Amino acid sequence: MQATASSVAFVGLGSDLTIEATAVDVKLNQASLVGDAVVDYASSKTVLSVPTGNTSTLALNMDGAKGEYMQASGTLEVNAYGFVSVYGDLAVSKTSQNVKLSADRSGTTVNEATDGVTVDVLTVGGSGLNAFAGVNGGYKNDSAAWSSAMARATRC
Repeated sequence: MQATASSVAFVGLGSDLTIEATAVDVKLNQASLVGDAVVDYASSKTVLSVPTGNTSTLALNMDGAKGEYMQASGTLEVNAYGFVSVYGDLAVSKTSQNVKLSADRSGTTVNEATDGVTVDVLTVGGSGLNAFAGVNGGYKNDSAAWSSAMARATRC
C-alpha cells in the first residue's frame, strides 16, 4: 500500500487539542505469507500506477530490497491545550533487519556474531522539530513566534 495526502487531521477533539499533518507519505510493503518476498517497485522492476481520481495516478515506487516495511512521514503539528506544542518534519518506520552481535551467545544453536539475528527495528527521525511545554509560550508554526516563546521560557 502506498498513499499520499496533502493534509490529514483529527477532528472533533475541540479547539484546545489539535493534531494535524501535511505532506503525508505512507508506505506499506508486506508479503502475503511469512518468508515470501515482497514486490519491488523501485528502478522500474515492477511498474504499477494506481488511479487516484478522474485524471490522476500514483506510481508505486517501494523498494523491494528493503524487505517488508511500514513507513510514514510528513510535517506534524500538535497543540495540546496550549501547554504542549510540537511542530516539524517527522518520519517513522518499522523494518526487520539482520544484525550481528558483538559476541556469540552461549546456549543457542546460531552463532549470532557471524550469522546474525533477525530483529524488528523501529526508527523515528525528525528535522526542524520545535517543541514547547509550559504556559504563556508555544509557537504558531513560524520562527519569529518560536524565538519569542523560547526567550520567554528561558527568562522563567
